[in-house]
Amino acid sequence: MNRFGAVENTKGGVMRRKRLFLVLASALFFLIISGFSLQSESKESVEAKNIVIIDTAFMRADHLPCYGYHRNTTPNICEFSKESTVFTNAFSQAGWTHPSVGTLFTSQYPKVHGLKESNTTLHNSSETIAEVLNEKGYNTVAFPGLSQAARGSNKYHHEYQLLPRYGLYSGFDSYTVEGPFLSDNVPKAINWIKQNSSSSFFMYLQGYDPINYKAPGYYVGSHEKWNRFDKEYDGVLHQDEVMQKTSSLSESIVEKEGGPVLRLKNGTEIPLSERDIRHVISHYDSGLYMADKRIGKFLDVLKERDMMNDTIVVIQSSHGVYLNDTYEHMMHITNSEGKVGNRIFGHSGVTEAEIHVPLIIHSPDRKNGKIEHPVGLIDVMPTVLEAANIDISNLKDQIQGSNIFLSKNKEGPVFSTGGWSFHSVRTDNYKLIVHRNKPENLFSIQNATVRRTESSRIEQKLSQYFESWRMKNLDLASHLKE
Repeated sequence: MNRFGAVENTKGGVMRRKRLFLVLASALFFLIISGFSLQSESKESVEAKNIVIIDTAFMRADHLPCYGYHRNTTPNICEFSKESTVFTNAFSQAGWTHPSVGTLFTSQYPKVHGLKESNTTLHNSSETIAEVLNEKGYNTVAFPGLSQAARGSNKYHHEYQLLPRYGLYSGFDSYTVEGPFLSDNVPKAINWIKQNSSSSFFMYLQGYDPINYKAPGYYVGSHEKWNRFDKEYDGVLHQDEVMQKTSSLSESIVEKEGGPVLRLKNGTEIPLSERDIRHVISHYDSGLYMADKRIGKFLDVLKERDMMNDTIVVIQSSHGVYLNDTYEHMMHITNSEGKVGNRIFGHSGVTEAEIHVPLIIHSPDRKNGKIEHPVGLIDVMPTVLEAANIDISNLKDQIQGSNIFLSKNKEGPVFSTGGWSFHSVRTDNYKLIVHRNKPENLFSIQNATVRRTESSRIEQKLSQYFESWRMKNLDLASHLKE
């Protein structure tokens, strides 16, 4: 038994027990009538599976080739997708990491679990997936990434999501903070698996690799690996004297009437061309490629150890990123100072670029395929728990998501929360942007093309969805506080 009192399963032990069942039946009967007793294993220990969630923050769905992208940014993930279920319309419930990870871990919306801003904590009545699995006898371990400051250097601050004060660490036996990237965390995760794979485990593995598109230091010097897809570029973004005077590119590149400019720390503004902007996007794609390379190494270890047959693996992103997208440019979005302006790069909003994320789930008992109706990261927790044959009926008053392997709702809606009091209501063919609880923009969505549209009937329908959802969140949040 492990330290939680559950029987540990060696590799292949479950299958051997099943194959030997009939053979041992007569012997078992003989032992019982002879005065011996055998303690049968619980259903949980026999049917336990490993669960791994790989979370690459800032990964947009539409920048993966298995989601239709033209660059081969993620060959390993897309090879993995061939043996998995690909959710083509998956959406995060928040446009930035802190509340999105809270939703991933609790299957609750940010209003309910409480992690709405960086200084908030998880509600103490919100049970996390790690706590559920810990109680079921799983070893629980996390390798979270660090958030990146990216203001003129390659240094990072330690405001990562699993700090005890946030509450998300609860239920983990251990968590190891090594660095911001999967290159920091994957080796540690691999070593842990090699030492602990004899018993059922839940692992959360996180990296911020694509965020390097923001860091000026990765455009100059010896960082060629971050420029995989645009080696011919030789513009202003490769000039040392310029980039040394630049803060985070998501803050320094701004839209002006005459076009985008790079605003240096001293206030000097350097005009940028469309070619310069495309180069920033190529750096983002290189970050995806580096993340994919590390994910591939991790998956190779699972395959080499013959663990894919009893391990549920989820590859997803807590949110995407806005990369000078024009198809859903929100003219009225405000920043933290309340000023109106257009963004070129960044996240925290509810545009498709920021909340449409990859979600690929490998479950040994399911065939590969695609599910195209809208789903959310809020659905991951109940989906993987039930796929691992874990009864979650005692969580029915907490969980707001559903098992998307069994979902019959083909339309949606899926709800997301952004900064500055923005929300979105996403169905199969429409999306409503809500600002301060009032409908603002309606978009039609056909074949991944998003266009502004007007339809009082659709807008009223989605507004009713939003108001019902908002009131349910208020009621549940109030109930949990009692």
